[in-house]
Amino acid sequence: MSFPMITRVTPIYLRDGTVLSTAVEIVEYIQQNGLWDKLVGIMEGRADVVMIPTIAMVAAAIEDPLTPHFSVIPFPQTMQMILRDLAQDGCQFGRGVEGILRDPMADNVTSGLVYECSILLGSEFSDTDRTLETIDRTAIERGYGEPPIGLVPFLRQYLTDDMLCRIGVDTLLVMHAPVCGDFGCFCRMALQRESDGPWIILDGDDFPGVGWTRRDGFLYLHNPSALSTM
Repeated sequence: MSFPMITRVTPIYLRDGTVLSTAVEIVEYIQQNGLWDKLVGIMEGRADVVMIPTIAMVAAAIEDPLTPHFSVIPFPQTMQMILRDLAQDGCQFGRGVEGILRDPMADNVTSGLVYECSILLGSEFSDTDRTLETIDRTAIERGYGEPPIGLVPFLRQYLTDDMLCRIGVDTLLVMHAPVCGDFGCFCRMALQRESDGPWIILDGDDFPGVGWTRRDGFLYLHNPSALSTM
């Protein structure tokens, strides 16, 4: 099996600091590390894929623990199309999620724009300090910014449950501007890995009796002033 040249590349950040940012670098890394047959096997196991390896498949073949820093490049899809594709891939949606994402206000990402993301890990904070105020203050100090809510389904496509596990999180909150959910409180969307597969849910630190843990993560834009196109 041979692959056509990958024309849209999301950089892959490896734990040793290596960044695979071009199609040539990705292909060379796969070949030099003897991972070509493994990548082919992963692709052949996906009936919905036609000869084009996704970044999730490449990352699965590499099996290198991801650093909590990566880029996502939205494809030219409507929200209806991407939600349908996610559902077909087994993603489930928590109460109120689809209604919010189908609202025209959630259609606020630009196809082809590189959204560089960083994750603050819950393990960076003590149990008493893991609050919205502390997390947001840390993000501001590092120069991070709010991601658009429309990036959520693209993040769910990119970040498989296996990737979340290797990053070290079970629930990843996307720190977009809060929205009012069906529960009557302001919350944010989160990617969640469960025993029954991937989810997108609504989550917030003001849910009664609910707190964040060391296994939660908080995603921001790494450098919102430096968005660029491929």
